[in-house]
Amino acid sequence: MITNAETWLQAERLFHAALELDPAGRSGFLDSACLGDGELRRSVETLLRGHESAGDDFMSPPEVTVPEPAIPPGIGKYRVVRLIASGGMGSVYEALQDSPARTVAIKVVRTPWASAPELHRFTQEAQILARLNHPGIAKVFEAGVFQSGTASLPFIALEYIGDATPITTFAAALSIPAKLQLFAQVCDAIHHGHQRGVIHRDLKPQNILVRPDGHPIVIDFGIARLIEAPSNTRHTVTGQFIGTLSYTSPEQAEGDPDLLDIRADVYSLGAVLYELVCGRPPIEVDGMNLFEAVQRIRSIVPPTPRSLAPEVDRDLETIILTALAKDRSRRYSSVASLVDDLHRYGRHEPISARPATAAYHARMFIRRHRTLATGAAIAAAGLALGTAGAMWQADTARDERDRARLAELRAINESDAAKRVAACLESSIAALDPAGITPEASRAIMLSTSANVIDRELTAQPITKARLLRHLATAYANLGLPDRAKSLFQGALHNFDRAGIEPSALVGLRAQLATACMETADFEEAERQARLILAVESSPATAEARTSAGTTIARMLRAKGEHEQAKQAAQSAVAESLQYGYHRMAARFAFGEALEAAGNLVESRKQFEAAVAESSSLLERVEAGFALSRFDRRHGRNDAANAAFAAALADWKVITRIPTSHGAALSRRLALDSLTDASWDAAAVFLADAIQQTSDVYSPTHPDVGLLSMRLGEALQMLNRPAEAASAYRAAVTALRRSVGDEHPDVGAALFHLARLAVSTADSETLDFVRRESAPLVKTAQTLPTDHPHRSGLLLLQGFLEMHTGDPLAAEAPLRECIAIRQRTVGPDHRITAYAQTVLGECLARQGRFEEAEARLVMYVPRVEAKYIPGSFMSAESRQRLVQMYLAWGRPDQAEAARR
Repeated sequence: MITNAETWLQAERLFHAALELDPAGRSGFLDSACLGDGELRRSVETLLRGHESAGDDFMSPPEVTVPEPAIPPGIGKYRVVRLIASGGMGSVYEALQDSPARTVAIKVVRTPWASAPELHRFTQEAQILARLNHPGIAKVFEAGVFQSGTASLPFIALEYIGDATPITTFAAALSIPAKLQLFAQVCDAIHHGHQRGVIHRDLKPQNILVRPDGHPIVIDFGIARLIEAPSNTRHTVTGQFIGTLSYTSPEQAEGDPDLLDIRADVYSLGAVLYELVCGRPPIEVDGMNLFEAVQRIRSIVPPTPRSLAPEVDRDLETIILTALAKDRSRRYSSVASLVDDLHRYGRHEPISARPATAAYHARMFIRRHRTLATGAAIAAAGLALGTAGAMWQADTARDERDRARLAELRAINESDAAKRVAACLESSIAALDPAGITPEASRAIMLSTSANVIDRELTAQPITKARLLRHLATAYANLGLPDRAKSLFQGALHNFDRAGIEPSALVGLRAQLATACMETADFEEAERQARLILAVESSPATAEARTSAGTTIARMLRAKGEHEQAKQAAQSAVAESLQYGYHRMAARFAFGEALEAAGNLVESRKQFEAAVAESSSLLERVEAGFALSRFDRRHGRNDAANAAFAAALADWKVITRIPTSHGAALSRRLALDSLTDASWDAAAVFLADAIQQTSDVYSPTHPDVGLLSMRLGEALQMLNRPAEAASAYRAAVTALRRSVGDEHPDVGAALFHLARLAVSTADSETLDFVRRESAPLVKTAQTLPTDHPHRSGLLLLQGFLEMHTGDPLAAEAPLRECIAIRQRTVGPDHRITAYAQTVLGECLARQGRFEEAEARLVMYVPRVEAKYIPGSFMSAESRQRLVQMYLAWGRPDQAEAARR
């Protein structure tokens, strides 16, 4: 048996030398070369046999054919259902226990081939696991012996973990905070074992399973050893390796059991955490023989986490690398110490693994007081706290494209302006009382103070001012406030332009601005920014922004009916995405949509299929799968649509088990797509999840909670569930009032939806409620600029309420003003203009002016139906106005014709 790394090296040298000899001469050579070392000789002979059986693939282990174990009908009092796995030291079966009734996992030593050491380790596992009683560790129910033929075989009955997945699979789509929260639960279980004298020794993702409810379970303590056991009994045979190399500490890989203590598990946990955050193990050893793998683990330094995952900050990277230190004296001394640092990190407190400098403590103070991460405040305060370099490195990929900005940040690091910014922001932050101020108020103070201080104090440093405005704009965008983000992105762009920064260095900022413009319906400016991006030459530095811009242009051209140009723009975006790897799914979607609009359904579907096949994450696969399902549904391929939907839905359920910002955004996008396709059932499910996740991840008073509740009301209304729809609309009113204020136009929009529902269900009580609650908003409309889009919406609400509470004459003036504003701002053919025209048509009919009402409704009802989702309540409501007008006019035949 090969015992340790030194013997491996010696055995491999002799193996290569023996290969040069004829087989007949190898025995004599080994007699002299091994000098009576029987273990060394057996190791060389094993390698030679492996070489002969595997041809040139001598690095692979020699194959040993072991018969599959016969499945026993029963083991002790357990009825065997099936063989789960066979390998290592035994076999694992799924079995049933009658009393108490439950499914268990039975681990049995592989009978005729089990060595005495394996039998000993098996018994040891039972002794160890019997000591452990923790919800995060698979339970041991019983250990015993059963007869199989003439052999007495030991077995252990364990908790059956049948519906769980490895932690790295479960957590693939989670945010970093959610991953850390999950990982901390695992650490708690391991620490429980350590306190009871148990080292796991084979911690890896496959031995850390997570149930669908997000509860992790650590399994397979079969190779653990007792810490307090005497030295002559506590370890496996010297040099024998037990563990999984990618997650194994250097001292464990060397095979010396005397070097092992609980810090070996700290290393393995660090390796698991590294993979959770970076998407790969710290050191990859697949395909290597044991000697090569051990040498690699001992000598290779893994890539830094931030080089693989830019979202990882310096503190988290330090925690991971401290756990992975090759010298165990430099690691965390225990799992408890590791978890303590993770908790400090989560609370924005200084971690123990970092030097406790004054600047570091100051940064942590500021982070603890930024109630909802704003980023810009920290960046500005960091200028006077010695953190400009760290802030710059957080954006390395982007900032290296503009070295002028780096030079200026360094130059002004100690400037009076930077110190004034830091002092102003620090005093504002320190003034916040976390116990006495709401998150919303704290956020408002932090963001507004940051913007004002930056604008006032950094006039003479345009590049620094631009950078900080960009950080602040990104914070607003992340908080779901695109209007404010848009103006700050524009301010950042203006200052960069003023400083003469090259256009190629600004494409990323322009892409962010274009996204904010799209989210605020400023499509003209979004298109302008996208075209400016595409005017910059393609390169690795500009590819991400160019791909995003290309998809934006393609979708805008498709919306205008310019299908050929849309196809060309999307095809270029796909080519760039394939070359550089950015936004592949979005580019595929844009190309597929353009081809679909042009009538090329075969090629269009290929793009959606490619989006699924090329998905680089579970998140992308879900979105692509639902997009493919919607495509098939639109074109009558219901079986294919159902299959794609079911597969995507299963993945979506995995992603949304634990609330995350990614999960909330995904459910929101899926909901809006479902609304667009009139898939009301799916929309209701996704909207409900998006509301819950947004509340959990951000706050129940986040603006998106109210807006999503409003859309949920629409979906429920279309599903003919009026009571639930009314509840959703009322929840939207409440949430929006808390997030944007009583007199914000979004509150008016929610009240308008509730009023329309009340009219359709003849609920006069709710209609009176809406009228009372709308009074302040009607006054607000008069204070807004003449052509402000919110003014037109509030005027529509005013006219609708006047019309349905008995005064159609009073309703006419605000409705006509609403239409005039919309004709000037979005055009006479826009769908919201056409919808307002149908409301005015109803108003005229209620006044008895049927000829005018008929002319208006006959013209605009078809326009509404053409521009809104087929079957939507806007279309149905507009059609009903035409029918009701004819009935009120005494023309039932025309009313019946209008129904069809």
